[in-house]
Amino acid sequence: MDELFGFLIKKDVEYKRNQLMSQYTSVRIGGPASVVVFPATQQQLVDVVHFLHNSQIEYRVIGCMSNVLPCDNEYYGVLVSTRKVNRYSLNGAHVTAECGVLSSSMIAGLARSGIGGLEGLCGIPGTIGGMVTLNAGAYNCEIGDRVKHICAYSPSDNIITRLAREECDFSYRNSIFSKNDMIVLSAEFQLTEREPD
Repeated sequence: MDELFGFLIKKDVEYKRNQLMSQYTSVRIGGPASVVVFPATQQQLVDVVHFLHNSQIEYRVIGCMSNVLPCDNEYYGVLVSTRKVNRYSLNGAHVTAECGVLSSSMIAGLARSGIGGLEGLCGIPGTIGGMVTLNAGAYNCEIGDRVKHICAYSPSDNIITRLAREECDFSYRNSIFSKNDMIVLSAEFQLTEREPD
């Protein structure tokens, strides 16, 4: 792990040692984790995952862990949190959101700006990365229905790919991202203009 800490310091990536996973889950359960890493940009996220993959260090990429029930046993790998990779922007009804954006906050902000199309998801806790990976949905609305493109990183190939919606293999609570090692970095949505809330 010393090599990892040296790498994180060199790349100026925040990390914390000996953390309880219960601090990071929405249901406040989970045992200790050796290291939690907090990349602040998509590039830092890619760099950290690339390093971990190449070093054969066990890791898990996590969002807000709203759909995760970790056990109380210690996890000796590295948790890579996307919570700081959390920016989104809009250009008309075209929205680009990074993987760590909290969906409920984004949907509320879009509604205030007069942008709709994801309202059916507003009660589902989660980050954009996790919601895209699982094709989250409710009330006849699935997030995959509004995706235009996804930017994802494959650590096994060390490639960042931009996928069109049709390439994401969205189905009921599933996508291509839950079937391979690709990590969602950001999502582009084509939404609709409406009266602001």
